[in-house]
Amino acid sequence: AEPISKFKFASADGQAEFDLLKEDLNKYVYEKMAMWCTGRADVEAEWDSYLKELDTMGVQKYLELAQSAWN
Repeated sequence: AEPISKFKFASADGQAEFDLLKEDLNKYVYEKMAMWCTGRADVEAEWDSYLKELDTMGVQKYLELAQSAWN
């Protein structure tokens, strides 16, 4: 059986776009988390800009693709 986290996309293009967005978003999120956890940056001071950057990077499209594949 496939893991629950596997989505079934209607097209290879949808899968490719999802994978690219996921890679970029994950990299950014993990970099920021590491900086905040080690004290190299202030999460409170950066939170709003962090959310704006996620939007700029396409987090809404990522969520739409994931929801579509989940459905």
